[in-house]
Amino acid sequence: MERIRRLGFNVSRSTNDTRHFRRLFIMARICDVCGKGPTFGHNVSHANNKTNRRWYPNLQRVRALVNGEVKRLRVCAQCIKSNKVTKAPRRPASVPKT
Repeated sequence: MERIRRLGFNVSRSTNDTRHFRRLFIMARICDVCGKGPTFGHNVSHANNKTNRRWYPNLQRVRALVNGEVKRLRVCAQCIKSNKVTKAPRRPASVPKT
């Protein structure tokens, strides 16, 4: 919801509005860091027939530190490899009480 409001949309708390906006923004195949999205082109057959196709970025779900808080982001593999994202430390294993 924060991301939707940052984009300038005024959203009420009703569930119908929320579902609609989640479909529009959160499910998009876009990297949260660099903004990389699908690219378009053609499949070209041996007979030179061209049909439309899409190439999707290699998105991974990552727990990352953002302004000192741990958040889940969808980040492309290129951003992870180039250290544009600082991964959050692993959660400590729960210690049994004695």
